[in-house]
Amino acid sequence: GIIQRIELRNFMCHEKFDWEPNKNVNFVTGVNGSGKSSVLQGLVLGLLGDSKQTKRYSRMQEFIQKGQSRAVLQVTLKNGGEDAYKSEIYGSSITFQRTIYDNGQSSVTIKDHKLNVIKKDTKDAREEGKRILENFRINTDNPITILQQEEAKELLKIESPENLYTFFQKATLLKQCSDQYSAAKMDLEKTRNTIETKKVQIRELRNLLRLKYEKLIELEQLQERDFEQERLKEEFICAMLKENRVEQEKISSKISQKKIAMKTSREKLKLLLQGKDQLHNAMSKLVHMAEEERGQYAREETELAELKLETARLKVEEKKIMADVKGYESLRMTLQGEIRIIREQLEQLSSQNSWDKTKLAKERQKKLNQLEDDKTAMREEIDKMGSKRDTIESQQDSNQKEIERIENERKDCQCKVEHLESEVAEMVGIGDQKLAVFDRLAPKVAEEIRSASRRQKFSICPLGPVGSHIKLTSEAAINSTLAGLLETELGTNQMKAYLCNNDQDRKVLMNIFNKVYGNQKKPQIFTSKFLNRKHDVTLVNDYNTVMDYLEITGSPQEATVIFNYLVDQKSIESVVICISQDEAKKICTLCQNVPKNMKYAITHDYYRFFPPTSTSSYRSYYINPISQLLGANMSDKVEEKKAEIQKTRIAMQVINANSEKLLKTKTNLKIQNDEIRSRITELREDLAKISAEKSQLRAEEDSADIMETVQKLEEKKAEVDRLCELQDTKLNEKTTLSSLIKKNLTELDSQSSKVAKLREATNPIEREISVTEGEISTKKKNIFNQEKVVRRYQKEVAQLQRSLHEKVVDEKTFQAKLKAGSEYIEPSGTVVQLNAKLKQIMETKKKNSKVVADLEKLKEEYRVLKEQYETEKIKITNMEVHVEMMEDMMTARQNNYLFIRSTISNIVQRRFAMISESFSQQLGTQMFININHQIRELNFIFKNSDGDTLSTEISSLSGGEKSYAQMCLIVSLWENMNPPFRA
Repeated sequence: GIIQRIELRNFMCHEKFDWEPNKNVNFVTGVNGSGKSSVLQGLVLGLLGDSKQTKRYSRMQEFIQKGQSRAVLQVTLKNGGEDAYKSEIYGSSITFQRTIYDNGQSSVTIKDHKLNVIKKDTKDAREEGKRILENFRINTDNPITILQQEEAKELLKIESPENLYTFFQKATLLKQCSDQYSAAKMDLEKTRNTIETKKVQIRELRNLLRLKYEKLIELEQLQERDFEQERLKEEFICAMLKENRVEQEKISSKISQKKIAMKTSREKLKLLLQGKDQLHNAMSKLVHMAEEERGQYAREETELAELKLETARLKVEEKKIMADVKGYESLRMTLQGEIRIIREQLEQLSSQNSWDKTKLAKERQKKLNQLEDDKTAMREEIDKMGSKRDTIESQQDSNQKEIERIENERKDCQCKVEHLESEVAEMVGIGDQKLAVFDRLAPKVAEEIRSASRRQKFSICPLGPVGSHIKLTSEAAINSTLAGLLETELGTNQMKAYLCNNDQDRKVLMNIFNKVYGNQKKPQIFTSKFLNRKHDVTLVNDYNTVMDYLEITGSPQEATVIFNYLVDQKSIESVVICISQDEAKKICTLCQNVPKNMKYAITHDYYRFFPPTSTSSYRSYYINPISQLLGANMSDKVEEKKAEIQKTRIAMQVINANSEKLLKTKTNLKIQNDEIRSRITELREDLAKISAEKSQLRAEEDSADIMETVQKLEEKKAEVDRLCELQDTKLNEKTTLSSLIKKNLTELDSQSSKVAKLREATNPIEREISVTEGEISTKKKNIFNQEKVVRRYQKEVAQLQRSLHEKVVDEKTFQAKLKAGSEYIEPSGTVVQLNAKLKQIMETKKKNSKVVADLEKLKEEYRVLKEQYETEKIKITNMEVHVEMMEDMMTARQNNYLFIRSTISNIVQRRFAMISESFSQQLGTQMFININHQIRELNFIFKNSDGDTLSTEISSLSGGEKSYAQMCLIVSLWENMNPPFRA
């Protein structure tokens, strides 16, 4: 444990300090503030001492040199001789390195003689360092090991016997022994108190164990009633097994009968098919004979068909010629009208002079201008009326769409009323069933689930509707606003939902839904493993959540499954309920105000508040309330449906009133549109007349030149002549075609008579073909009907076979239900009679059913409680023995302490007397020390050469004499304690 080297970096006034002490005594000198004491502080802190042991600073970071971020201390101790510590690991020396940081933290590492790090983790290094220092007997708090400057100054004030006694205790480690002894006494007293507490607890445990035992005896007596029930259950299973076998025989008999009937039907079908084949063969022969007969007059029929086609073509050409003739005639009449007008113009031109022409031209121009003005006015009015018409037509379209929308709404309301009335009728028929409150078909579903459960279709019977297992607390039930808010938060779909343990159970339940609901909307199914314990949830402190207002009913297993479902789907433990929006805003606006574990908050006025996130501020939404289901009865639901029907009918009345208004508007708009259309037609007719009049005036204007008019007249006449020639040509062609058509018709009649006579020979065959076709059609119908009969038998046989298979499966299930080793016993009654007996026993046990069901649980509780009692009893006994041992050890320890204290005191007093002998020789006065443990004082005693005690006070000594007395005391303690750091 000798100090071989001290290194300081950025420690107090030392930026870099390295020192390797010499053997024996080392003196460190220097002016004030040069860092002599800093070396001693570095040694204390480097050897894992605390800042308080330095008597300098209270905080570690104060030891760091100003302007630096850390200080490094390194102390190297010799590791050799008999006291060497793990020399195979550390070698000849051990180095403590401590780094102090400006945040007050420090790290420690232990190194070997090659400065390789052996312990790097600070915690491990501190533990290892304590073991090393204990091995070297180094205690930095012992003033004999390290005497701090402040303690040295206090020691110079040796006038205080109490301080000297305290110094003596610390130097000899007696104070440490005394402190350990006091701590041991406190631990012993605590152990005694613990024993008394445990004795009180074990008395309570013994009383509880006695009560459990009495309850267990009572339950075992009640359990004897189960024997009769178990026997009846076995008989019940055997009775069901017997009835099952009887039903199997009946089904097997029916299957045999159906198979015989199906065989007969198949034979009939086979005969029908054979008859059909025979008729088809006969039909083929008749068709072949008819075709041979038809081949004899096929040429005549071909000629007849060609003659018909030719006649039809000629008639088409005749119609075309007649159309051309009519067109020529119409054109000729038009040209003759134009010729008449031209002749009138020529007569006027011949009778008029130039002055009259000029006057007529002016009048024509005036009329043209007037006609143009009238035409413009009419067009503007037509445009105006057209815009008005477009507006009305747009209104008509909107009106028609609105009428269609209103009609759709009326139909929807009518359908809704009819649907609600059918639901009310069903609800009235159902009565006051609780399940029907959630869904009118829920009772049927429950019955189907019970039936499937009896047939062992489910591994675990599903639960539902979920709402039937939820009950509001009294506080929520009397507050309609709170009750509505809770149901809105849970949701209608969740309260109507069903829960399944696995996917196979879900498929069975879905088949039940398909059977009960058909094409109607079905409840949701949630599949999740049914756990035996509730989820561990973390509540929102100081706030009410949805979970606080709900009570879950049913057996413990059902309540556990429903609770876990609500936690998984709706997070009922994390949704906070607030009375007002202000309260919700208070906890949702700022992140620091959001309660721990809260998901969101809802208010009594149906608002949902989401707290802020790292990317968004808080949000709020309105949630639509839903009708209440929890706590309602069937009468309430019926009245609610009736109120909804009345409300819908009122809505229908409003819709009908609006429909009448829209129809009136439609009629008015149609009248207005018809008037506008009529007016537009009149204006267009007037416009056409104006255009014709304008054309007439322009024609008169164009015919001002007589020569041109004469030339135009000649051209028109020539064109009329040409049209007459074309018309005559077409008429001649028509006459020719008429002759040909008449001739063809005569030949057609003759050929038709000839073909008819030839066809008479084949008529019997045709009639026979027709009869055969009728017989074939009848056969097909008979075959179709017989096939239906066969398919029906096949379906019935398949259904019976499925039923038989189900019965076989049920038989195996019943056999499996019989206990291992049990054999079939003849039941003492029918299934109905045994079931009635079982119900009677169950009714008798109904009051104690919960207690009987908890028998195994109670046995387990009693066993655990008894083990706990025995364990606690053994613990108390062991603790009492331990206390007795501790008391004996404390007595022995106190005796040892007193002996050690007396021995050390005598040794130190004698050693002091020997060391201070030179003082006596120089002054003629002997100096001794007296250690008084009763009054806890260390006094200096002075005697003359005769041995008489002098009244000399220590304060009367000179400074040197005091220092001499102090050093004698320290040396006497030093020699006695064998402190470390020796050469």
